[in-house]
Amino acid sequence: MSLIEVIIALAIFSGVVAMLSQAVVVAIHAMDTLGEDNRREQEFRFAVRQILQVAERDVIEDGGDIKTLDSGNIHWEAEVEETDILDLFSLHVTLEWEEVQTDTYGESFTREQTFYVLRPDWSYADERSTLLEDKTRDLESSRRGL
Repeated sequence: MSLIEVIIALAIFSGVVAMLSQAVVVAIHAMDTLGEDNRREQEFRFAVRQILQVAERDVIEDGGDIKTLDSGNIHWEAEVEETDILDLFSLHVTLEWEEVQTDTYGESFTREQTFYVLRPDWSYADERSTLLEDKTRDLESSRRGL
């Protein structure tokens, strides 16, 4: 082997080592980020389970705080909206982690999600009866058309 061949081989080898080192650094960073997101996702699912266990509409609309093991308090607020389907409600939940004020990009960590829940107890009697009469009337009119 000549000296030029050895120098070219060393240059190729050093380039490959640099690329592999960069790949390892990126993989380690991705695993760290994934672990952080996984923890927040678990806390989010825990908080949602706690919120959905609340039976009273007034308590849901008041919001509250949930203590977590890792991040301290999660403050949550919820908005309840009726849908056109009897006893089905749209529940828009906003959660804000109080102890974790900033994420990796310097923004506060807040998460929002909308759920559809079937809660007959949340219906107001007069609105429920009006909606039930409307649905019954619509059903009878659609049957006449058949």
